[in-house]
Amino acid sequence: EKIGQFFPPVVQLLDDNGTEQSEFETGCQQQLQVTIDCKVAISNARLIVALNSPSSGVISAISSSYQNIQLDLKAGTNVVTFKIKDLPLLIGTFNFNISLYGPETSDFYHRLMSQAPFRITGPPINTDGRGIRGLMKLNHDWTIE
Repeated sequence: EKIGQFFPPVVQLLDDNGTEQSEFETGCQQQLQVTIDCKVAISNARLIVALNSPSSGVISAISSSYQNIQLDLKAGTNVVTFKIKDLPLLIGTFNFNISLYGPETSDFYHRLMSQAPFRITGPPINTDGRGIRGLMKLNHDWTIE
């Protein structure tokens, strides 16, 4: 059984100073730190991070292999950090689903659901058409010609 090759991962959500945090603001940086203790080495692993809204479901899921990250987990402790540079989320509650695979699609190791719950506390949303609202703030510009 593949789960016997490691202990269940530990997930922590950190701010840009490396402090564990559960409240953030739109536009800030987050670091999702996943600690994986392996009993044996796992070559070419894939870690999938899914940002989840309890009310809307998966907002985005990104695999380490998307950026051609060579994730070779050694026997012992491995710390993988997933950084979100400019968090686009607006006020609400969110969490992460974490999945660990080997190199092949069929090499499923483990999944953790609803990890590192957090809240976006600001800026305020506006419902009268003079501000922002919804799940995300789009990185945007306006042009008038």
